[in-house]
Amino acid sequence: MKINKNIKPAVIYVFTAVFAFIVDRVYSIFSHGVSSKDMSLMWLFLIGSGTVFYLILAFIRNKTKFQPNRLALNIYNSGTAVFVTGMLLHGIMEIAGTSSVFVLCYKIAGIILMSAGIILVAVFA
Repeated sequence: MKINKNIKPAVIYVFTAVFAFIVDRVYSIFSHGVSSKDMSLMWLFLIGSGTVFYLILAFIRNKTKFQPNRLALNIYNSGTAVFVTGMLLHGIMEIAGTSSVFVLCYKIAGIILMSAGIILVAVFA
């Protein structure tokens, strides 16, 4: 049985989202009642941007035999990783009671990379 090349990354994103959820729950135990919206929604972003994205690609591939360019997917995955890292750092800093302008750079870079990846997937279709 051959597994669709887009299903494997979707499953990996599910496990990554579960890990992010566990990190959020464990971190909240030691945060003395302080929570962060970014850290709490990190897992949901991974489900939406990773799992749903790859399931849509798998559906498209089943209907049209379209396989996206590997470089485009790598850029998209890197953007997702950078954005989630920014969410994690923002959550840690928010819980610690501090802030940094550099966290915004992570989110902007993540959005740019994810957008570039989506555009390249569409261009190389």
